[in-house]
Amino acid sequence: MLMSMLIPKQPAGQGAVSQRRKRRPFRAKRGRETGARYRREILAVGGSCPALERFIAFRGREPEPAALLRSYGLAV
Repeated sequence: MLMSMLIPKQPAGQGAVSQRRKRRPFRAKRGRETGARYRREILAVGGSCPALERFIAFRGREPEPAALLRSYGLAV
């Protein structure tokens, strides 16, 4: 019973499945590129550089504390 609450049910009908298949190639390519950039900018460097520098190199911007608060439902 607990597992059924954690795993979302798959949408009914072929329309939803075919829509996902149409979008998948672009997402997969973008996902591979993001993964490679993450490995290069975050994992490969390890703890040899400050985390803020690594975040900026990976995301291309400084972190926004408001985004973290929004993710926890504490938007100001």
